[in-house]
Amino acid sequence: MKNLKMKEILEILAKQEQLLRHLSYLTKEMLKDGEINSKDIPNIILFVKDLYTIINNQMDLEIAQIQQMLPKLVKHLLEHFGDSREWNNTQIKTIEQVIDASVELLFFTSGMVSNNSNRCCKIF
Repeated sequence: MKNLKMKEILEILAKQEQLLRHLSYLTKEMLKDGEINSKDIPNIILFVKDLYTIINNQMDLEIAQIQQMLPKLVKHLLEHFGDSREWNNTQIKTIEQVIDASVELLFFTSGMVSNNSNRCCKIF
């Protein structure tokens, strides 16, 4: 069942031309300076968020299911639609760590908002 959902999601994403253009742009920008660093992180987070939005709007999946699939999906998309074939092993490990952290951050912050946990987010 899990592989079936993954295949279905990949078919949906393959039709998302704007998302794939964004991914291609993102990978080219990361490769310009030859390293993945703090200036790349906001773009990666936005890409992961856009990916989540597409999946959430078009599939009937639990948030936890999407959260588990996102890192695999991003890595798959990078391999097949990005320019990741030009990356070295260190860059690949770094992008995987950034993707994993981005997914955790997005779901942590969305959980805080959806749980009305204003008391833990107040500054004053």
